[in-house]
Amino acid sequence: MSLKYFLILPLILLLTACSSDPVSNPELRHAQELLQNQPDSVGVAARILNSLSPDSLSEGDRNLLSLLKIKADDKLYVTHTSDSLILAVVNYEKKHQDRGFYPEALYYAGRVYADLGDYPESTKYYEKSLEIIPSNKKNDPLRFRVLYHLAWNLTTQCLYASADSISLKAILVAENMNDRYRQAISYELMGNSQLNRRQYPQALSSLSKAKRIFKEISSPDTLTTIIQIAFIQGKQGNLKEALYNIKRIEPQVDSVWLPLFLPMAAEIFLRNGDYQEAREAACRLLKLHDFSNRQIAYQILLNPDMELFLDPDSCVSLSREYASELASHYARRDSIQTINQQSVYNYAVHERNRIEAEKRLMKWEWAGITTFIALLILIIILLIRERNNNRKTILLQKTILDLTERLSQSEENNCREEDIDLSDKNDTAQEKKDDRKKESEKLLSRLIPLISGDAPDIQIEIPLASSDIVRKFRDNIVKNKLSHEDWQYLEQEVRKYSPDFRNNLSLLSNGTIEESEYRVALLIRCHFRPSEIGYLLNIKPGTVSSHRGNISKKIFGRNIGTRLIDRVIKSL
Repeated sequence: MSLKYFLILPLILLLTACSSDPVSNPELRHAQELLQNQPDSVGVAARILNSLSPDSLSEGDRNLLSLLKIKADDKLYVTHTSDSLILAVVNYEKKHQDRGFYPEALYYAGRVYADLGDYPESTKYYEKSLEIIPSNKKNDPLRFRVLYHLAWNLTTQCLYASADSISLKAILVAENMNDRYRQAISYELMGNSQLNRRQYPQALSSLSKAKRIFKEISSPDTLTTIIQIAFIQGKQGNLKEALYNIKRIEPQVDSVWLPLFLPMAAEIFLRNGDYQEAREAACRLLKLHDFSNRQIAYQILLNPDMELFLDPDSCVSLSREYASELASHYARRDSIQTINQQSVYNYAVHERNRIEAEKRLMKWEWAGITTFIALLILIIILLIRERNNNRKTILLQKTILDLTERLSQSEENNCREEDIDLSDKNDTAQEKKDDRKKESEKLLSRLIPLISGDAPDIQIEIPLASSDIVRKFRDNIVKNKLSHEDWQYLEQEVRKYSPDFRNNLSLLSNGTIEESEYRVALLIRCHFRPSEIGYLLNIKPGTVSSHRGNISKKIFGRNIGTRLIDRVIKSL
């Protein structure tokens, strides 16, 4: 029962955390729902937001209040004039991304900078928002808004090719939402960017799709598409249809659409030879404050075909006004260009600093990883050494225990043999056997401190090392020209310092040592290295190790290791 409780409790806590509402104030939540689900109630939501006191809200609700106020102003077409409020919201939501408002905060940061005219900074925030918007259908409305305004932003910066690709993505999201209006405005935006690139067939196709959808849903935005379609038709030389469309929609055009209608209508009238109507449209265009429209009006009025409708004084006056307008425009453009260049430079500096910071962080990470790996390798080496030392200690202890048991068993055998009938003692062979056992026992008892490390290592005797026969062996390591007599001379030289060397080796191995193994032991006694032994015997170093292992097994019943068997052989 207790196990089930511990399994269920974390699940309950997880569900509680997942279902927690980031908005605690009910009025704030109501305003949020109005802005999100009821576009016609933006004014009501704005009044609710303005009635709330930030001091009475939690920190999270205060930041959401700021975000919703910016959202309401944007929906009410209130131009944003400062970025301080939205930046505070972005910084807070970046630290609390679990609330789910961070992508929308980035989107409205892009809207604010677009209103401020800082289009590179606006583009950066739109792209950041696109990167982190969760890929589910619930977030498609936000994704569409970001894509649409990003495409509009790129069109404003004359990045028409990029705007086309983003508009296409917006169209796909709108189709996924089954939202016909959003499809239409996306096609219209794509047609606008294609029109600016003078890709008239593609622009006409996109705008025609937008017109058809607008007509199907009975939207008034059809006027804008008809105006642009008429302009393209005029550019392509289809003046009859262009004039028909312009004349047909002219009564429906109000003050909102005049900045789009008048320049296109004036150019169509001029191309068709309707100079009086072109002049009237251009004069109305001069009353607007937008430079691009006024520039078109001056160009139409000062067109050589319009000379009959303007007296010389009016032409001079218009020329001076146009020159003054151009000078003022270029001065403003230089100022705006300086601001844009400064923004681009600041962004480049920021990117360089970010890359440098990432490089430094990566260096620290690699240093940490390298240090960790080095420490891990060191620990593994120490553990392996410790294990090997423990293993050697266990082997030594086992070897000493075996020798002790052999000595005890020999003593028991001697005691039993003393009780045997005296007649058996007359057997000479048995006496010799007993003598060999006693000598073997004495020799084994002498080896115990040597194996345990209590006795010092055997050092090479100076006379033996400098003897003629040993020097001859060393000189002939590679030549391999040793005779049977040379081995006899070497054995005689060894017997000068170890008279019982062969006998002791035979006693310990119970007479099982072979001639090849004896020669290996003889060379070990003279302190030859394994490689030298291999050259002298014309065998591989592995075979030398095999012989040493066989000697160890015949004496101790197991391989006690190279270092220990060498100490034993040198002590005989």
